[in-house]
Amino acid sequence: NISLDSEGDWDRLPFLNKELLLETPLEERTFVPPEAVDMFVSTSGTSGKPPLFTPRVLFPDIPHREEFFSVTKPALSVIGYQHRIEAYMASIGCRPYVIQIDPRRMDASIRLAAAVGVESIAAPTFLMPAIIDTMHRLGLKLDIRYMDLTSEGCSQALYARIRGAFPRAMVVVVYGLTEIEYPSVAISCEASEGEHLTETLHGYGDLHHLELIDPENGQTLRPRKGVEGELVVSADLPMPSAFPVIRYRTGDMVRIVEERCARHGHWSFEVLGRLAQDFVRAAGGTFRADALIQAIKSVGHPLMDDFELHLHEDKARSYVEARLCLRVAEACDMRVIAERIAHSLAVSPKEMYADGVADGRFAPLICETLNDAPTLAKRKRIVRHELP
Repeated sequence: NISLDSEGDWDRLPFLNKELLLETPLEERTFVPPEAVDMFVSTSGTSGKPPLFTPRVLFPDIPHREEFFSVTKPALSVIGYQHRIEAYMASIGCRPYVIQIDPRRMDASIRLAAAVGVESIAAPTFLMPAIIDTMHRLGLKLDIRYMDLTSEGCSQALYARIRGAFPRAMVVVVYGLTEIEYPSVAISCEASEGEHLTETLHGYGDLHHLELIDPENGQTLRPRKGVEGELVVSADLPMPSAFPVIRYRTGDMVRIVEERCARHGHWSFEVLGRLAQDFVRAAGGTFRADALIQAIKSVGHPLMDDFELHLHEDKARSYVEARLCLRVAEACDMRVIAERIAHSLAVSPKEMYADGVADGRFAPLICETLNDAPTLAKRKRIVRHELP
């Protein structure tokens, strides 16, 4: 038995992470009889780790939609539990009609969605370019009034494309975790209807307890404005629950926006990126995706906040060559852009990329135009290579 009489007792509880879950056989982390499991959901495995399969019993309903929009017509979804969304729609008196997007048959999916007149979308952010490109190629329009963006953050460049394709849509960012049985952990503090995307999130509902910890030592951090830390989630789910996780380390770094959101009462935050992919240490510096976005924004037009940074590292010499692929609104002199970004890209609290060039740790930054090749998968923003 574990006593939880104080906050200190809670802080002494061990953490869960994906590695521990992968090591535990599925039957040992399923807390209901096999016949009670409604479905299994798997992670994508884009982090390079094997997919993790999570059992689910609870209905992951989407009541946050009612906070922003009254659903009355068919929905378009990439989320893989169509029967659950249909059950939710029926529960609110709406005709349960969900069109499932099959990324391998995108043309047929979009044609069907247009034919039935879908008015809402729930889709991973990384699939939105393919959805929009397919609509344009087929000459079809979808009058979308509400949209849930899931799976990863949305750049302002992509949001501009979404706004152009769906001018009447309310856009809500949903922060979810496939590993957790009730996956919708946080949502936008307000729906985005104008030209700028609201990226501030707050914990949604009372089914999750959120914490902030120092990723280096696991110490709990008080959620004060501006504090950065790793997000930890515990599920306070109604029973029976197939897998109620406690103190799950998400691997996501966040920054506190407000200690207490005036509208929702919880502390609010913005997601900075994945610790394993968006915070890369090399040659005495830390290359952060959020720092790259700030450097790109400092340059402004014609740059957009959509990029890939390729780091080629010689560990023996503690030396890095960096190639930054950027999306641009119009042709520009990339040598000038590279110099400006090098002087505004922070690689430590007191050091810019240009400082590392000056002392011989970094090669001069190279900037190129981002390849627009279509993709149906998540794309890493920082890619690490080893120099031969």
